[in-house]
Amino acid sequence: MKNNSPNIKPVETSPQLHMVEFTLPLSLVDAVTPFLAEHCPYGWQEADSEDEASGTIILYFDDPLAAADVLRGLKARWPEVEPVTAAFENQQWVTSWKRFFTPIDIEDTFVVLPPWLAKEETSRQKIIIEPQMAFGTGHHATTALCMRAIVILFKDAEIKQGDRFLDAGTGSGILGITCAKLGLKGFGFDLDPLTLENIQLNRRLNGITDGFTAFVGSVDLVDPAPGFGLILANILAAPLIFLAPELTRRMLPAGKLVLSGLLVEQIDDVSRAYQACGLGAPRILQQREWACLIFGS
Repeated sequence: MKNNSPNIKPVETSPQLHMVEFTLPLSLVDAVTPFLAEHCPYGWQEADSEDEASGTIILYFDDPLAAADVLRGLKARWPEVEPVTAAFENQQWVTSWKRFFTPIDIEDTFVVLPPWLAKEETSRQKIIIEPQMAFGTGHHATTALCMRAIVILFKDAEIKQGDRFLDAGTGSGILGITCAKLGLKGFGFDLDPLTLENIQLNRRLNGITDGFTAFVGSVDLVDPAPGFGLILANILAAPLIFLAPELTRRMLPAGKLVLSGLLVEQIDDVSRAYQACGLGAPRILQQREWACLIFGS
């Protein structure tokens, strides 16, 4: 049975979070990033340090064993890294985030804000996202790149109000909320049941009563017909390649496909997978070492 109009139900979250924080020279950031992309698929935070030649990276885990594994891997490859670890209650999460959650501007159209900054004056349309561990807030380059791609496609009239969209690996729902605020209608899915509580909250914070819902599951639960005018997938390179036949099969002939979660050096491999499914060469957006591919003429 295909699921096209799922219900969102709250899910209990882990009572404790585990943090790994470390500062390293900016020259090492590019070297460490592929390791983080492999072992921290939900992303990480990059913050400025007092030393302009260094950067601070902060990781959060709900599983202490996963945190310990990443810690061991970091020390094995880069002995000079000195991580700091801590454990704290989930309710301390937002307090921790307030140290570095700054507004994110998207193509002079949207600004991403946390709830405690929701009343700030701005000429942009607000997207309010409650920061929770492992879910997109717009601070990771891949999320911001996908949001940029959506706005660019909309401004260029390549997608329009009323178009159907699909968000694969929806996370916090930030991309689906972006689409809904532009008047598109669709849904997302994610393998992690914890996403649903965060999506429900973020929909409410943004006044999204229809136009975007989500369910727990995989692309197999999504009917290929009648197809989607816009498909989004901000995950990792390996699953993007694996999903190429299923995602392209669900595109309308004139549809657009936005992919991210990949490093610049992974562009060719991901592009080949989708071109083998009949798509043309993609347009590329890039932010530092991260890339976003836009398929569809």
